[in-house]
Amino acid sequence: MKLFSTAVLGILLTLNLYGQDDKITDLVSQGIELHDQGKYREAISKYQAALEIDENSTLANYELSYTYMVTEQYENAVKCSKKVIKQKADNQHEAYVVLGSSLDMLGKPAKAIKIYEEGLTKFPESNLLISILH
Repeated sequence: MKLFSTAVLGILLTLNLYGQDDKITDLVSQGIELHDQGKYREAISKYQAALEIDENSTLANYELSYTYMVTEQYENAVKCSKKVIKQKADNQHEAYVVLGSSLDMLGKPAKAIKIYEEGLTKFPESNLLISILH
């Protein structure tokens, strides 16, 4: 009976985790739609709601960093994009672009170039990073 209870608990926890992933994806999708409409404050709210579910979501952190960059909140963009890069998972390539661009806008072009070059070593086929550096 104990083994059965443990198995049921494991299944329920797994289903809950998958449900959370769906909720995060849904919130981020809503945020992207709002961002595309120029409703940046509302988009940021959606991304932050997703991060309340999973603060390490690379998708939510990347989209938040991008919206912060677009709204000239460069310090916040740097913070979020560094978190994505540190996790070495999805959206890392794009996070290098946001991080470098935000550092450049903060008046730190040497640091920006270093970030772009680091990104290019990890993503040597990146036309975006290549075009920024040339």
